[in-house]
Amino acid sequence: MSLLPFLLVTGVGAALALLVRRSARLAAAIGGIALLLAVVTALAVTPGDVLVVDDTGLATTSFLRLFLVLGAVCGLVLAVIGAAAGSRRDASAVTLILLGSSGLALAVPDARSAVLAATAGGVVGSLLAIGPVGGRLGATIGMRALRAAAVAGTMAIAATAWIGRDLTELAAQPVVFGLAYLAMALAVALRFGAIPVHAWAARLTDTVPEAALPLVTAWAPAAFAVVALAWADQSIAPLLVDVDSVRVLVLAIGAGSILLASLAAFIHDDIEHVVGYSIIGDAGVIILAVAVLDPAAWQPARTFILAFVVARSAFAAGAAATRATFPPGRVDGLHA
Repeated sequence: MSLLPFLLVTGVGAALALLVRRSARLAAAIGGIALLLAVVTALAVTPGDVLVVDDTGLATTSFLRLFLVLGAVCGLVLAVIGAAAGSRRDASAVTLILLGSSGLALAVPDARSAVLAATAGGVVGSLLAIGPVGGRLGATIGMRALRAAAVAGTMAIAATAWIGRDLTELAAQPVVFGLAYLAMALAVALRFGAIPVHAWAARLTDTVPEAALPLVTAWAPAAFAVVALAWADQSIAPLLVDVDSVRVLVLAIGAGSILLASLAAFIHDDIEHVVGYSIIGDAGVIILAVAVLDPAAWQPARTFILAFVVARSAFAAGAAATRATFPPGRVDGLHA
């Protein structure tokens, strides 16, 4: 089966859930049913199928199917826990849109179109912070998340478009490749909220419930990272150009994010900040993968991304259940 049924289920389900969002129970029910159907249609995707649309096509792979299945299952679990523990009423609709945009990003062969689809998912994810629930604070933090997604997308699109042009008459080709690679790496760091560009991600915990947090900081940028890794593997790694100075900077960002985010998660006492900084710390490993530029690291990096989003979704779900069971959700209050 092609990707089309999955895209139809996520698109229609998201539209219906948003239309009835004033009724929390009805929106949750429609979102849950759509997510369940998304699991079924994702399982039915056949690797190697190509759906031709105009002059391009949507190619399915085994990784794409696994990503969508895990995303739909995690989204369904987070929706159920969020409904019980308290979450945004539009979380299911946003999850469906994220899954649909991720499916497009991973199926489109053109890097620029893939980046655009992955960026759209990040823009939609910022809706979980923008809204009347968070008031003025939510609007401010949500706008920061929206700006981070837009800036990262612009940088990535510029990098893919610049490398895609005719460079035969460009004298400074090594510099061009290095700058394009740096722009893509920084875009990945910004999408995940890696340190030192973590200000927007760190503040999300003030308005986004734990059950919805991994949607914005893990699942939304995960597809973006996969697209970036594929682009670097195909456009930068095969070239005999020296980008070691750029790689050192990317390695420093990744290592620094792992170290400092882990320290921040250790010293914070509230559960939501522990979850948020744990996600940022793990994202540092993905940034290290972007710095490798070795085809041998391509498959392990994709495997880690899947493990990362699933593990952090489970962590966030556990944190949401813990806060609902033992309010106000402080680590010191959980001691026996």
